[in-house]
Amino acid sequence: MNQPDPRRGWRISDAVLVILAGLFAAVIAQVAIGAEVATVPAVFGVIVPAQAAGSMAAVAIIGRRRASHVGRSLGLSVRLPDDSVGLLSGAGLQVVLAAAVVLIVDTLLGLDPPEQEIVETAADAVSSLDRVLVVLGAGIIAPIAEEITFRGVLLRALLDRWGGRVAVYGSAVAFAAIHLLDPNAIMAVPVLLVVGVVMGRQVIRTGRIGRAIFTHIGFNMVSVAAILLVG
Repeated sequence: MNQPDPRRGWRISDAVLVILAGLFAAVIAQVAIGAEVATVPAVFGVIVPAQAAGSMAAVAIIGRRRASHVGRSLGLSVRLPDDSVGLLSGAGLQVVLAAAVVLIVDTLLGLDPPEQEIVETAADAVSSLDRVLVVLGAGIIAPIAEEITFRGVLLRALLDRWGGRVAVYGSAVAFAAIHLLDPNAIMAVPVLLVVGVVMGRQVIRTGRIGRAIFTHIGFNMVSVAAILLVG
């Protein structure tokens, strides 16, 4: 893997600060607009972008102390058309894993898992503007911010200290666990773990997070399309 050019290297605490900065920005945005009810414009037009902006601002601020070139230290580069293959792999992963979940949870176990709050909100998208906001927020903005956080900052920090295997699985566990801020996401955790491992291995193999970003976008876009088409 291409090695970063750190001054002092990324730390696990940096990833924690980046995550907290994003959550803090999301809370501030929610309070500022008085969004007591989760609506599509509030969640995908304000809160999700605010959370991403908060996280990325923290990456930029911390990165100035960690590396001479923040983007390079995170492997933040995209190479087209190679990385665009990630769109297909992400979409394929979503289809296969979703089918496996339906087979195991619904068919074999006969369970009716709770719907994630963000999915319920996205399903309320009716107008064209609502749909655009869902696509941008859930399909593009969130994946980019999450990949920079988990496969950028966190994976690099783990890689420098414990090597590739710990970096891949550790960042995948953290990625899946953060979604449990919504308890209804419990059934999605195994799927997120698998996807996190796949994207982590892509980063280790290529030395960049471009492929992982496209994979994440492809994965989310299938969900977004399903939600908007069937409600």
